[in-house]
Amino acid sequence: MDRNTVLQRLAEAEEQVVLGAHNVVRQSEVVAQLERDGYDTSGAQALLIQLEEARALHVAERDRLRKEAQSQS
Repeated sequence: MDRNTVLQRLAEAEEQVVLGAHNVVRQSEVVAQLERDGYDTSGAQALLIQLEEARALHVAERDRLRKEAQSQS
């Protein structure tokens, strides 16, 4: 992959990491609110787990792209 493509994908991955962190925080707040209100949180918890897993994948891809960009500099 050429350096410009790597840098473009890295920028996109950085955005995904930030968005993923925001989504995890927001869903954690939803789970906490549901718990406080006495509702079943199983669905919200399942979504939170999926968001955390997706975020971890984005972080791994970002880190991989960072290493690739560094090796090309």
